[in-house]
Amino acid sequence: MFKKTLLAAMVLATAGSAIAETTSNDVAGGNITFYGSVTDTTCNITTNSGADFTVTLDPITTTDAGEAVGVVAKNAKPFTMKVSGCKQNATRGDKTLKITFGSADISDDEKYMVNNTGTSKGVGITITKDKSAIIDFNTAIDTAVTGVEETELKYFANYYNYGGKEISSGNITTAAQYTFSYE
Repeated sequence: MFKKTLLAAMVLATAGSAIAETTSNDVAGGNITFYGSVTDTTCNITTNSGADFTVTLDPITTTDAGEAVGVVAKNAKPFTMKVSGCKQNATRGDKTLKITFGSADISDDEKYMVNNTGTSKGVGITITKDKSAIIDFNTAIDTAVTGVEETELKYFANYYNYGGKEISSGNITTAAQYTFSYE
């Protein structure tokens, strides 16, 4: 009996030291962050290259940009988003589909995206409905779509002079994200 008790005690001591050794040898740790989303709508968004796409504006001159702060009409570039399969949650009623544009590069007045990574100074990009009327960022814009099976949403990318007379030539690079919701 004494041998069995001694053997059991030795096994427990060995297992305990192995556990203690494992926890005492931890050399690094960290946090894991998870993000998810629950929406009240589902939609399929397609463009020429899928839900993510690039809009390349034709170049303008510093003269084209002018000296006044605001939307530059020259070389506005249209882009179309084909929306299909949008089905709102039945409990939400007859709401219209809204689109919200956001960006890490939004100006303080939320009218345009600043050029943080390109070489041009004083000129950014804005999104317009008709080549001149700015679509405010971080604002849900009514598309007038109410659960139709398929439609196209047309917008324009315009240059935006935010430097007034103090602009320079160079590349412009910025990005926006978009989300849809029924509100």
